[in-house]
Amino acid sequence: MRKNRVKWLAMVVSCLLIFVISAQSTFGYIVTSTQSLINTFKPFESFVNGLLITKTVEHPFGAMYDIPERIEFDFELDFGPEYANYVFNTTEGDKKADSDGKFSVSVRPEDSFGVENIDEGTEVKVTELQNKAGFSVKDGEGTQSVVISSEAAASVNFVNIYTPGSVNLSNVTLTGEKVLEGREWREGDSFSFLLEYEAENGEWISVGTETVTYDSENENFNRFDFSEKLNSLEFENIGTYVFRLSEEVGTDDEMSYDKTIKYFSVTVGDADMDGKLEIQDVAALRNSDVTETDGVYNVTVVFNNTFVPEEFPDDLSVNIFVDKNISNIGTQSIGPENFEFTLVSSDMGAELSEKSDENGNAVFELTFTPDDIGKTYVYTLTETNDGRENIIYDDTSYQISVTILLDEANNILTAETRINGEIVENALVSFENTYDYTPPVSPPTNDGGIGRFFWPIMTVLSLTALVVLISQKKRFDI
Repeated sequence: MRKNRVKWLAMVVSCLLIFVISAQSTFGYIVTSTQSLINTFKPFESFVNGLLITKTVEHPFGAMYDIPERIEFDFELDFGPEYANYVFNTTEGDKKADSDGKFSVSVRPEDSFGVENIDEGTEVKVTELQNKAGFSVKDGEGTQSVVISSEAAASVNFVNIYTPGSVNLSNVTLTGEKVLEGREWREGDSFSFLLEYEAENGEWISVGTETVTYDSENENFNRFDFSEKLNSLEFENIGTYVFRLSEEVGTDDEMSYDKTIKYFSVTVGDADMDGKLEIQDVAALRNSDVTETDGVYNVTVVFNNTFVPEEFPDDLSVNIFVDKNISNIGTQSIGPENFEFTLVSSDMGAELSEKSDENGNAVFELTFTPDDIGKTYVYTLTETNDGRENIIYDDTSYQISVTILLDEANNILTAETRINGEIVENALVSFENTYDYTPPVSPPTNDGGIGRFFWPIMTVLSLTALVVLISQKKRFDI
């Protein structure tokens, strides 16, 4: 009885194992077979009864240019009405034709699309749907027809030429300022400027000129604007275009014209391949500044001219005076002499120092020449804390500017001096220190004369007592 149970149990286990193994094999076969029917076709030129479509794009951007991922080209494949509602095996999986035997696909540049298992002798019409700006089919062949053969794959290649539209510089501005140094503007003053850009052959092409003329009624008369002329330019090719702006030399012999040339560049490209070139960057190259705001590039320049008379005026001395005061609040006092002050030039980095005399006065003498006409020099004046005891130093800092001008009527140099931004006739600054010292008080010694004798008497009495004690000790010892 027990042996029968064992045999029965073994039979059941064996059946279960056979079922599991069979089911596993069958499932694996189903999965494998199903997967093998999806996207397994990879076209190549030697396959038969098939169609291969390839796409090529010719563009002006060079071999290293990567065509954006979004760029795809649409094709319509026409197999004829006998293939109505037919399901084709393609490189993109199953494709079902419509009631006319047509279906559409998209192909990336330098990529391909393939269809297999087409009846031999079938004529297939492949038409590119030309719906992308800037692209055109080379030689105008928008439709190509091929006949399916069992001997070799039927293939068609569509070549597109990308020709983007031109771009103007509508988002670029160019403004400048003329600065006249050495004298004031006067009637008849006029300065002209020339803008050019470098062509592909290296030739400089004129964009136009702008002129500033003195106008007492217009506070912005010395500013010029090339933006309108710049916006009218159009570029049909990608690349970086270099611009230069220069001042035309005038006829005033006493005027030193600005000979610096201002350079900037405009880079034209088409990163998105949307059918139109675009301004990708505007950069300052030399003697110019470029800022970008909300997609608009602003180029700014400054030209400086200096008026130099035929007869040079004498040098000019400008004095900066220092008044040193001491506030003595203790019982002892000190004078204002020998306090040090430092004058530092922010333009040249030069440093001068002077000390106050017995009256607390110090003076810095600055010398300027005709070469300084129109220039402004800025200084910082402070007192040196040399660490003297019981003194609180004045930590005031004065900003002093000196602008050198030319008095044309008298042919002499003059100076406009400012202290902390305010114009002054005489450059005078003050520093006040506080001295606080009172000597310590000694204990009183005036006791009516007794104090002179007290300690000597006490000393004699102490010595006498000591002698008596010693004598008594010797007597007792005997």
